[in-house]
Amino acid sequence: MRNLRWCSAILVLAPFVACALVYVPTLSGALLSDDYAVLAALSDWSQEGHLLRALVSKFHSGLDSPSFYYRPLSMASFGFNFALTGADPFAWRLINLALHLASGALVFAIARRFSIESGDRSNTGPSIAVAVFLLFPTSPEAVAWVSGRYDLLALLFMLATLAFFQRAARWYDRWGAAALLTAACALASKESAALLPALVLAVAIARRAARSRAPATNIVISGVRDAAPWLLLGVAYFAMRAAMFGSPFQVYAGTSPVKALTSGAWMQSMSSVGAWVESGFWCCSRLARSPAGDAARLGRAGSRWQSRRSFRLLCSCLICPHWPPMESRGGCSTRRRHCSHCWSVSRLRRRRRAPACNGDEGDERQHWAQVWY
Repeated sequence: MRNLRWCSAILVLAPFVACALVYVPTLSGALLSDDYAVLAALSDWSQEGHLLRALVSKFHSGLDSPSFYYRPLSMASFGFNFALTGADPFAWRLINLALHLASGALVFAIARRFSIESGDRSNTGPSIAVAVFLLFPTSPEAVAWVSGRYDLLALLFMLATLAFFQRAARWYDRWGAAALLTAACALASKESAALLPALVLAVAIARRAARSRAPATNIVISGVRDAAPWLLLGVAYFAMRAAMFGSPFQVYAGTSPVKALTSGAWMQSMSSVGAWVESGFWCCSRLARSPAGDAARLGRAGSRWQSRRSFRLLCSCLICPHWPPMESRGGCSTRRRHCSHCWSVSRLRRRRRAPACNGDEGDERQHWAQVWY
């Protein structure tokens, strides 16, 4: 029994140790590009003697005038770094790595909860999910680049929201309150967290469907009721952006997301998926996860629930926003996909099956094919 516990502990901890070892060489790098803009702003505020006041002001104003960024919490974390260690990039990157590892722990908690709800208490599936997430080949930009902390913080709070929501019986109990608080923190970290209300709704519907035999319409209505506080928080977030910037959806100056979406021009970027996957997943092409692949796998996973149509639609809503940033030449900032990796790998878990008879290797191969694909 003791040996079994040790093996289980090693299985859980191994991905975290491997991740730390992989990223240790990146801690000694210098600051890059946007890092200097953040450092210059913090240095100016500090020299003028109002660093704290400037950071607090970002909670009711944009990050800078040319853009429509609302990221006060991320900026506050940079201010904490600056006040504590100055411009030392090692300390800044160390916090980035700590945030990434913390997100990995939340991925494990979420995947473990999914496994328990399906009747499997093994740590194998959640550990695989954590390993894939922590060592995902497109994650280094968000982790090793200091300015990638916007994405790291947004993802951390999104995962925390989902983990708390899984455990909440009502929106106003301690878990529900924690989920609302972390959702607000996610929205204050980066605009990509605007997908969070839809993600909470998808999980709410899936949870209702797994526990009920009611008609799909009733399940969807119940799921909407469960996720209502987070949906209202999302509405409040967009209303705040409209009041603050004059537009609820615009992030970059000179752009119109609504116009770009309705014109259909962004569909041209689909032609670049092959080149993007080939460049981003050269070492593990068979495990490559394009946005279309994510949607297909999530749709197949959702087919086990009565509300599969709604689940597929919601998952598509989570995946589709990743298409517009992909340029026709095949380029795409890898950190833009950082927030969707966790959702894909959290569904990786060991499925229950009957013990193989007579050492049937074919059944074993089929089982692991189901786990990975």
